[in-house]
Amino acid sequence: MRHIYNKSNLPITLVLYSAYLYKSRDITNDKVPYLDNGQYQLIIDDINSALYNRNPFRINIFTDASGTIFALDSNGNDVNDRLVVTTIYTYPYMDNIKSIFVPGDFKVIFDDGSYIENDDAHETTYWYTIVGADSVEIKQFT
Repeated sequence: MRHIYNKSNLPITLVLYSAYLYKSRDITNDKVPYLDNGQYQLIIDDINSALYNRNPFRINIFTDASGTIFALDSNGNDVNDRLVVTTIYTYPYMDNIKSIFVPGDFKVIFDDGSYIENDDAHETTYWYTIVGADSVEIKQFT
């Protein structure tokens, strides 16, 4: 796994998607970028598909592969057809103060301010569907 640091030796956090930015840009040419470490490539493909089709970025997240149990956001609500306003990713890093490895973290922020996070160490915990993607099927959150 590739580790990316900035000059202050802190982790790098990237805004992958922002609803505000995509409203004001030509989304047929601008895409959510892939991560340098290859994480979450499937979900990035599906986000780009929905955006290319000019659909808002809405997501369902499940805790089971059959899509019957919704994951809960930070407020305890089901992640069921939720409008996404931002996605961010923090690359994995070594916390030199605590001498621990911190895995990368993918965070999805919804229009009500709630969010759901998934770290790279538990990347197979969730499944998802993106409303408006070319192929709406349940996929693992990787």
